[in-house]
Amino acid sequence: KPEMTSVDKLLIQGIRSFSPQNQNVIEFYKPLTIIVGQNGAGKTTIIECLKYACTGEFPANSAGGKAFIHDPKVAGEREVKAQVKMRFRSVNGKPIVCTRSMQLTEKASKQNLKTLEGALQTYDQTGQKVSQSYRCGDLDKEIPELMGVSKAILESVIFCHQEDSNWPLSDSATLKKRFDDIFASTKYTKALLEIAKQRKAQKASVKEYKLKLQIATNNRDQAAQLKSEIESLKASIEEGEGDNKTLEERLSKCNAKIETLRKQKSEFANAFSELATHKAARVEMERISTVLIEQIKTMLDESDEELKDMLSQFDNETKNAASRLAQFSAKLKELNAEKATFERKLLTFSEESGNLRSQLKRYEQLRMERDGLIVEFTGRYEIVGFEDAPFNSQQAEQVVNLANEKMIKLKEQLTALKATFKSKSDKYGKTLESFQVEIRGLSNGNEQIKRQVENNKRTVEQTSEEMKKKKQYSQTLDAVEKKKEDEEQGLKVAQGQAAELEKRITESMKQKTKLDKQMAEASAVIQQLLLQTEARSAIGHKKNELKKKKDEMTKILAKIEPQVKKHLKQMPEVSKLKSQLEKEISAKSKQLSELDRKWQDQKNQHSQAKGKFELHEAQVKSLKSDLADKRKKLSVVGNRSLPDLIKEAEENIGKRNKDTIMTESASRMYGKYLELTKQHDECPLCERSFQSKEKKSFMLKLEEMLNEVPEALRKNKETLKEQQMMLEQLNALHPDYVAQLRIENEDLPAAQKSIDQIKSDIERLQIIAETTGNEVEEIKKSIEDLNGLLPMCSSLIYLENDSAGLTKEIQVEESKLKAVSSDVRSLDDLNEELAKFQKDSEEAGESIERDRKKSMEIQRKLDEKKKTIDKLKDELFNMKGIGGELKKLSEKKSELENANVALLAEFEENSEKIQRKTLEMAEVQAKKTKTDKEGMRQEEEISSEKDNFQKMFNQLTNQCRQAEKENPDEIRRKIGKIEQDQKSAEAKISEISAEIEKANKKLSESRDQSAQRDLEKSNLQNNIKHRAQLRRIEDTDKKIVELEAKYAKSASSLQEIEKQLSKVEKEYSTLKSEKDQKIGAKATRMATIKERQRQLRSKPEYATADQDHQEMIIHLKTTEMAEADLDKYYHALDKALMKYHTVKMEEINKIIKEIWENTYRGNDIETLEIRCDADTSAKARSYHYSLVMIKNGTALDMRGRCSAGQKVLASLVIRLALAETFCLNCGILALDEPTTNLDRHNVESFANALVNILETRSQQTNFQLIIITHDEEFVQLIGKSKHADYYWRVSKDAHQHSTIERQDIQDLS
Repeated sequence: KPEMTSVDKLLIQGIRSFSPQNQNVIEFYKPLTIIVGQNGAGKTTIIECLKYACTGEFPANSAGGKAFIHDPKVAGEREVKAQVKMRFRSVNGKPIVCTRSMQLTEKASKQNLKTLEGALQTYDQTGQKVSQSYRCGDLDKEIPELMGVSKAILESVIFCHQEDSNWPLSDSATLKKRFDDIFASTKYTKALLEIAKQRKAQKASVKEYKLKLQIATNNRDQAAQLKSEIESLKASIEEGEGDNKTLEERLSKCNAKIETLRKQKSEFANAFSELATHKAARVEMERISTVLIEQIKTMLDESDEELKDMLSQFDNETKNAASRLAQFSAKLKELNAEKATFERKLLTFSEESGNLRSQLKRYEQLRMERDGLIVEFTGRYEIVGFEDAPFNSQQAEQVVNLANEKMIKLKEQLTALKATFKSKSDKYGKTLESFQVEIRGLSNGNEQIKRQVENNKRTVEQTSEEMKKKKQYSQTLDAVEKKKEDEEQGLKVAQGQAAELEKRITESMKQKTKLDKQMAEASAVIQQLLLQTEARSAIGHKKNELKKKKDEMTKILAKIEPQVKKHLKQMPEVSKLKSQLEKEISAKSKQLSELDRKWQDQKNQHSQAKGKFELHEAQVKSLKSDLADKRKKLSVVGNRSLPDLIKEAEENIGKRNKDTIMTESASRMYGKYLELTKQHDECPLCERSFQSKEKKSFMLKLEEMLNEVPEALRKNKETLKEQQMMLEQLNALHPDYVAQLRIENEDLPAAQKSIDQIKSDIERLQIIAETTGNEVEEIKKSIEDLNGLLPMCSSLIYLENDSAGLTKEIQVEESKLKAVSSDVRSLDDLNEELAKFQKDSEEAGESIERDRKKSMEIQRKLDEKKKTIDKLKDELFNMKGIGGELKKLSEKKSELENANVALLAEFEENSEKIQRKTLEMAEVQAKKTKTDKEGMRQEEEISSEKDNFQKMFNQLTNQCRQAEKENPDEIRRKIGKIEQDQKSAEAKISEISAEIEKANKKLSESRDQSAQRDLEKSNLQNNIKHRAQLRRIEDTDKKIVELEAKYAKSASSLQEIEKQLSKVEKEYSTLKSEKDQKIGAKATRMATIKERQRQLRSKPEYATADQDHQEMIIHLKTTEMAEADLDKYYHALDKALMKYHTVKMEEINKIIKEIWENTYRGNDIETLEIRCDADTSAKARSYHYSLVMIKNGTALDMRGRCSAGQKVLASLVIRLALAETFCLNCGILALDEPTTNLDRHNVESFANALVNILETRSQQTNFQLIIITHDEEFVQLIGKSKHADYYWRVSKDAHQHSTIERQDIQDLS
């Protein structure tokens, strides 16, 4: 017997109402398994688990699977784990266990579902268990393959959900999708579309390869022609290489002679320039000597060696003076440092004395404040024995202890008060909570009543709306009839449009036929022209060549015309252009020689003036550098005069010394007055007796003045030190100040005046030389431009000759071609016409295709309108039985309205109870609020008293602690010692100030002597410079005499060199012109070769023209064969699919008829059929399905015309037929509540039909029928067949968890 897929067992845990802690297992028998249970027990969950295990699809409306798993809130857990495990046998009889696991987690605002990895467990060849994990998507594909059926069959036929069981009567779109999935139509439709797409692509490739073959043929011929021309031009170039080598040798010799003569001419010019430079330098040396004589105050008669010895001696004296100056400065610095040390000590003593006096004063103040605070504190809090100040430390400590005891009593009183009022508030709070619980319960009851009333109102509104619609149906008979007439009128209009489109299609086809004929004629002409390709290609190449040569001539003429007109004033003929250019070059060369000699003389004069300027500029630069150094040193004084600053600094030092002495004297005087005031009760100045508080005020003022003295002394001494250092720096700058005045007023103005005069001469000579130089450069540029035009003239002559030859050759070839054919159009023109015809033909074909599609669309609309008209006829027929339905709806509406009246009465009673409880609760809340306020008031009073006491107690404690820290006797002892140290430091400062004054006087005398030595040294240096300048003048005179003698001998040689140079340059110009002509001809040929090579490179197809031609032929033939094969495949597959679909539909309808006739007990429906209409309007074939019932031989659409029981029975019959047809490898079928809406007769007949199916299929070992029902009578009818010994009962336990239990089927009776 053949093997079939079967299901053995199913394990469910944590799914819907099945417990997440316990596992429920159900075993499936062969051939029949019955599952019985009440509504809501969990029967359908078994079908959902089977479907989920096989396909991985969650049930519809399960919130993405979250509602499919046991709710964590019901289980009282944060996380619930669920598992479905199914054991089945595959097509080959192999046992397999499929496991799927899930996890649902409850979070704060949402639930999170996680699908864990699935597993398949099987057995290997040795009988060992093998388990493999799968991702969910992979498992969803694997299991349908193992079961031998598609996913669509599992979902729509085998394990169809109860909610989807009536899908055969759904709308046309849903029905089409279901049957397309069952037949797997989409997969084959895609294959057909892909084949059609590939066939179209191959067809387009054939057209493309035909055109490419023509192009490859043209490329092959054109490449051969270009290569032939390149070889011919290369041979011409090789012939002219010998002449070019001879000209190159002659030009090289001429160029060598020109370089030699120009070098000799340049040497003579350099000698003349050197002579002029030496003369200018001598004039400048004389001027510098005159300036030095003016700067020398005393002209010395000693020899040079003696002067150098004197200068060396001055340097030694300067070093000794500098050493002495450094010693004086170091001594002065040492004295100032020692004085500053004693001044710092004096300042420190003053600061320490002031600090100690401040501490003593602060101690007295703290003690007075403490005693005042004790008096205030004891008086406020009635502590006796502390009325009169002052107080000692023991008395202060006693007051602090008494205050601490008082603080403890206040804290205890506050704690007792809080406890009393808290107990009262808690008692009222418990009473309020009991009221709130009662009110909340009543409010929840009212909310439920309101929701029920709202639901009833909505149901009443829906019922009223439905009644209104039913009434409207009965009133719209005329409207339906009018609509039917409109549809019939629209049908006539659509038929007219279809006829118009057919007419347009006929005209387009005639136009396409005409275009195809024109394409054939053009192809014939092209075939004839292909035979003449070589001749036409040659003419085309020569025409292109002629055009390029003329274009090149035009470009050359356009390029040289502005230059020719610029030099010759007009554009001569091409034949005379070269001779006129050579004549102009000769004239320009003569003019250049004359101007060049004049320009050299001007440059020599400019060089002499420039040398003179550089000598003066170096002197000015040296003076400015010295002046900048002096100014940099003197920049510290700013814009003021140095002598004025020195005088001002000396005056300030004297003033600061006086201020210091006066401050020190005032300090001693104030100290003495203070001592006298302490000893006597009278003023030390006026000897008047003090009043009660005047003495204390006077002493405080003297102490303040004494405290200010150290700071004033410190500031005076710091200022004095700074001013002394400033005076030293100013005295050191005095020699630089004298030198700066001399350079600014005498040396620099004289040197600048000479430079300005020389600069004016240089500018004048430079303008003259530049003008002449510009003229020379213009003539040179003109000669270069004219020489550059000569090669272009040669190229023009060569191009003109070639153009004339090409024109004659083209005329000869065209005359030959006209003798053969009168059509002189090129192959490219004909290809363009052919492409245009092809494009127009394709557009006509597309237009025909569009019109055909529109025609098919109109035909489809015609069919739809016919169906609409049939439907309207049926609707008119069905509008007669609406009265009974209106009566039932009215009774239902009355029941709901009465229920709402009772619910509203209960709502009013609960509202009155809530109002009474709310009033009672408000009274208790008022008492609680009053008690809380009183407790808070008394607590705030005691807390305020405690806080005030605590604040004053803390202040008193701090004052006592601070007053005990100070020791007044020790402070007075330290003040006396510091005053003695101050007096000794002041005496030492006076001694050091006297020594500093002596040292400053010696330092000033030493600086004056140093400045005088610098002046004498400068005079000595100027004498030495003057003698050196006289020696340089003597050497320059000797050099000038030598150069003048050399120039007299060379004058005649220079004229001879210029004459030879002019002759050789003329010969060089003639040879260069001849060479340029040769180069122009060669360049033109090379340009032509490069152009031909560029043409070969510009089209890569030229390089592989022969190979491309052969490959194109192969591609064309193979593509034509592929297109023919694809066309065969398309039609073969389309016919096979149509045949398969037809056979299967006939088989399905046959089984439907058989089961329906054996099951249905009514007389109104003879049988059912699934009608299938093929739609060819789309690119690929598709089918439209509809379920019809046969009445008296007439087929009517069953949707909308049958009862609920007929719907259920029809759906079951169709599923049985589909299972019989498509489930060849899987004998499983599950029916969920199959008797829903069936009357007793149809239930019995359906049971008999199932028994017959079981009898028929019992020969199959793995056939399984699973029936889930709540109808125990239906189970008894099936149980009589003796195909089931047991059945499974699904029920709920005490925890409302679903359980499965096997029971004997005989127990049902």
